[in-house]
Amino acid sequence: MSNKEGWQFPDNNCTKNFGLEDSDTEIFEGDADGGLAREICQNSIDANNKKGKQTRVEFSRFTINTSEIPGCKDLKKEIQECFNYKGNDPKEGRKLKYLKDTINQKTINCLRISDFNTTGLIGIKDDENDSPFYLLTKGSGTSGKTEGNGGSKGIGKYACFVASDLNTVFYSTKAYNDQKQREEVGYIGISKLRSRSMHNPNRPNLMTMGTGYYAVNSDNAPFHTELHLDPNFRRNKGEYGTDVYLIGYSSKNWVANITYKILEGFMASIIFSDFEVKVDNLLINKDTLSTIINSDLFKHKKANEKRYLKAQYSLFADEGVEKKEFTVGGNSKITVYVKTYTQQNEAEASKRCEFIRYPYMRIKKLGIHAMLPYSAMCIIENNDLCEKLRSIEDPAHTEWQFDRLTRFDSNKKIITNLYNEMIEDVRSFIQECLQQDTGEQVDFEGAGEYLPSEDNIDSGNELGQIDSISTTPVRRVKINTPKTSKSSENGEGPQFSTGDPEGNEEGIEFPKHDEDNSPVPNPDPKPPVDDEKHGGKKGDIPAIIKIPLGGMRYKAIYNYKTNCIDVIFTSKYNENNCELSIREVGLKDDRYKINIESASLNGVPCEIEDGIIKNLKIKENIKYKISCVVDTNERFASEVILNAIR
Repeated sequence: MSNKEGWQFPDNNCTKNFGLEDSDTEIFEGDADGGLAREICQNSIDANNKKGKQTRVEFSRFTINTSEIPGCKDLKKEIQECFNYKGNDPKEGRKLKYLKDTINQKTINCLRISDFNTTGLIGIKDDENDSPFYLLTKGSGTSGKTEGNGGSKGIGKYACFVASDLNTVFYSTKAYNDQKQREEVGYIGISKLRSRSMHNPNRPNLMTMGTGYYAVNSDNAPFHTELHLDPNFRRNKGEYGTDVYLIGYSSKNWVANITYKILEGFMASIIFSDFEVKVDNLLINKDTLSTIINSDLFKHKKANEKRYLKAQYSLFADEGVEKKEFTVGGNSKITVYVKTYTQQNEAEASKRCEFIRYPYMRIKKLGIHAMLPYSAMCIIENNDLCEKLRSIEDPAHTEWQFDRLTRFDSNKKIITNLYNEMIEDVRSFIQECLQQDTGEQVDFEGAGEYLPSEDNIDSGNELGQIDSISTTPVRRVKINTPKTSKSSENGEGPQFSTGDPEGNEEGIEFPKHDEDNSPVPNPDPKPPVDDEKHGGKKGDIPAIIKIPLGGMRYKAIYNYKTNCIDVIFTSKYNENNCELSIREVGLKDDRYKINIESASLNGVPCEIEDGIIKNLKIKENIKYKISCVVDTNERFASEVILNAIR
């Protein structure tokens, strides 16, 4: 065993060649800040020391001289070796050059993430192979977490490496081991680079493993002191927890991005458990939620993203929210919150249900479609249902994936039936609340087919009976809510269905114009205008009029592969100037505009103005497919309007 201190990149014993990217890190590539915020908060909540104080987390960015990175010289040399080996690779070369350029800068931005009132990384003193410290720093695909915790896959730790500009992270901890009645202090560094040649003439295939450790010796043992990398931070005596240092952190809008993900994923934990987070100088707790949500911090976010956040908050804070408790599967408690909206404030509705499981972490959303606007939330307590659903979550904890249950899994039918029963409870309660407002039956369009199309699962036996139901008024959370103007985002509807863009039998078609045999509205010359809708007085002939093109059947299908709505029709007309718009179909004669953000016809971009496709040319007997990107990703019943401009 070598006693050398510093960076050590073990060899692979002529086995696997590891690249920069793998399945563990790929999960978080699309949203590095979001994955970082979600995984850190989940891990810190799980590690609460159960001594009466609630978990607190801090995100703080700071700048140091690059030479201050522990073992900077050796790390720089290793990155250069990796670049020499694969710098010309079309896939990895660009990233390797970025790593090399970053570590050669004079200064570097870093991110410190610290949690408080947690256990810290117990086991760092002896580097025990089943301890929390060992599993975090050297385990793969295992977390050691028990029932009731948020994480279980052992993959969330890789979010830190994805967010680091140098793929390099240091863990420093001050822990108290209750079992051994002692304080444990230490730190270790980890860099996830790539394999490169060891330049061994006797073993030309000998390469590094790609992952290196900044450690005490060749056994990669941790140092037994705290790491003080942030010049403005020191832990107080008895202040236990863990500090995670991301080396190289240049994310733009990082405060807003991390704050948004914290609110989206842990709003229930902030309210129910007093979970508190500080992002830079922004304090997030149940007393500041309203101010933050209604501020301009998220001005760069899309209108529907801001609406979803406000809608979730309103389920905790607003009066008039209905609350009902259900018992699923005989012993698992869930609580469903529903808020209904009037015509005046319907633009504020999320038109979906947020599913939150203990320890009050939002997992997924479902657009359980109804013709009336609503927002809903289902909270699953620490019970058998929670544990079974946790077992089928994806590694990022954003979906329940039933394909993780093989046909040999005895739990498949049990979990499927429990899930179906929960969804039916939620759906029926939303319907009940909407009926109370309207006094008539509410049509949940497509609800019968919703579960299979959403998760591709079999329902198994009939849904289990509800053992007990109690209805109580919603618990009012005492939070100061500033008066704000009502939201007026246009064109935000419920969730899309998925379907086949070619309109075959497997596709799910949206409501569309019925084909009719009425005369083609193609008069020439232009007819007199009988009212003032077209900009003139009665009897006038305006220079430009809009004429609806009837007699055609339109299909509007959500294309899952392209994330577009494909509008498909066969033209019965020759027109040089048309406008195409999409509207959401509501109850009776209600129609709501859906803004088209971009569109293409046979790969050619269309002209968009005010959410409508303009200057569209069509020819008789030609089939058209127009792919539209709209300002919502939710399911809705649609209507296509095509007007000729003459």
